[in-house]
Amino acid sequence: MVQNLPDEEKGMNQTKDQMKARMAMAMGGLVGEEVAFGREGTTGGAGSDLDKATHMAYAMITRMGMSDKVGRRVVNTEASGVSQHLLEIVDQEVKATVEEAYEYAKTVITQNQAKHKALAEALLKYETLTNEEMSDIIAGKKLKRLI
Repeated sequence: MVQNLPDEEKGMNQTKDQMKARMAMAMGGLVGEEVAFGREGTTGGAGSDLDKATHMAYAMITRMGMSDKVGRRVVNTEASGVSQHLLEIVDQEVKATVEEAYEYAKTVITQNQAKHKALAEALLKYETLTNEEMSDIIAGKKLKRLI
């Protein structure tokens, strides 16, 4: 499980690249399940990954002006008078941003599949790992823990 700081502690001073990296991190659980078990083997827990990534993308597009197609403006999609065309562009941009995060996460996990497998096996065996233990596993070291 990945935990982020609460919104009030993160602040709004993140760059677009930092936000995209957070989205990719949020997609890690879904991608990890797909790589390990196939698309049909994913669990409902991946829904929270999609929820986080979608909310971040939506905020980037509608509240932070981080879309060239939507422009540098705030778009209140709930307001009356917002054109259907603009709503479709927002939807397309959110989808593209989430897909980009998914593909980046998939690339990282696929390129590090052996490390991912070792971490997954250790988590299945021990249920929880410390930061130091995760670093050791990624470095290829054996854990020195008694069950």
